[in-house]
Amino acid sequence: NRATRATLEGIPPGAYVRVEFEAMPRALLEQFDARFPLVIGGLSNTDASNADGGGGMCFIKARIKRHRWKRGVLKSHDAAFVSIGWRRLQVMPVFSMDDDGGVVRSRFLKYTPDSLHCNATFWAPRITPGVSVVLLSSLSRADAEFRVAATGVVT
Repeated sequence: NRATRATLEGIPPGAYVRVEFEAMPRALLEQFDARFPLVIGGLSNTDASNADGGGGMCFIKARIKRHRWKRGVLKSHDAAFVSIGWRRLQVMPVFSMDDDGGVVRSRFLKYTPDSLHCNATFWAPRITPGVSVVLLSSLSRADAEFRVAATGVVT
């Protein structure tokens, strides 16, 4: 029986569910277009708080390289969209490069280098090292530019 199985195991990933809302903002009702899906998501309690030392928000350091088809450079503190694993969020990355010479320090970069890797540091939910990162300059469909700004990996 499906109902008994859903009660015991929960709803499987990828399944469609019906959600009923109460007291929706008027702007959402006026601008809703049924041709595009409404994606519902959020942070779990372990992602949103750092009280238990488990999840929480922290600074993520990723080693990235500007995509070769992206025109121009990326600037530190400019808003960008990042895709890390299954998460999609808006961040303001700070770019840096590790200095050589045996001293462990990072040098701030105002812009990303043309053909070199650099570090991007941003505030996001905790994620394990080795996860792929994609920086997007815009999510607008109207932009004629190439949207993938940089790719990399969490270090």
